[in-house]
Amino acid sequence: METKWYYADNYGKVAIKQLYDSAGPFNEQGLALVRLDQETNALYGFIDSSGKEVVPIIYDLLFPFNDSGFANAKRNGKWGYVNQNGDEIIPLEYSMTEFFKDDLVKVCKNNQWGYINHRNEVVVPIKYDWVWSFSEGIVIVRIGEMHGAVNLYGEEIIPVNYEFMKPFHSGLSATKNLGKWGYLDSHGDVKIPFTFDDAWNFEHGRAQVKVESKFYFINAEGKEL
Repeated sequence: METKWYYADNYGKVAIKQLYDSAGPFNEQGLALVRLDQETNALYGFIDSSGKEVVPIIYDLLFPFNDSGFANAKRNGKWGYVNQNGDEIIPLEYSMTEFFKDDLVKVCKNNQWGYINHRNEVVVPIKYDWVWSFSEGIVIVRIGEMHGAVNLYGEEIIPVNYEFMKPFHSGLSATKNLGKWGYLDSHGDVKIPFTFDDAWNFEHGRAQVKVESKFYFINAEGKEL
């Protein structure tokens, strides 16, 4: 027998008569994520404490609200975002979405990745095969097997010409070019030449590098410590 859920008050009396196939707790805004199973799928929505559907139970997947009051929503194979009034504030037009961080979210459309803000404005053009997370206001991007970097204004500050790039730390990115590693600054200038067989991010003014079988640390001028 399938288990059904309902909501009761502190005295055990039925507060919401509707039975659900899944019923989550009420959040700080007084909304609860619920699920109703259909013949071929399950549908999700949010209700308030009276049982009213605030976010209609029409979504194939729905996540809890984040701190900005947005919830990832999926319907008919497409993702977007709803707010706590049930409005689709970002249209369900993306094949994949991640979670908002600092008013930015990574999205995918037609197998291409970029970033948008909460107004659905494109911040990083949706044209890359992959985009990493922002670090120091810069995101590493990839087209094919080559990498570059884009800033918060969507400007490609480092051309997509490098074999690999690691996130910026202390103003530098460990970058691979023609089989060797070195370091670029945020202008794309080579600060430490490509002479290493491997290289790691800078932390506390130093970075670990490798040449053949030797591992050692260098400073921001590329000198061995």
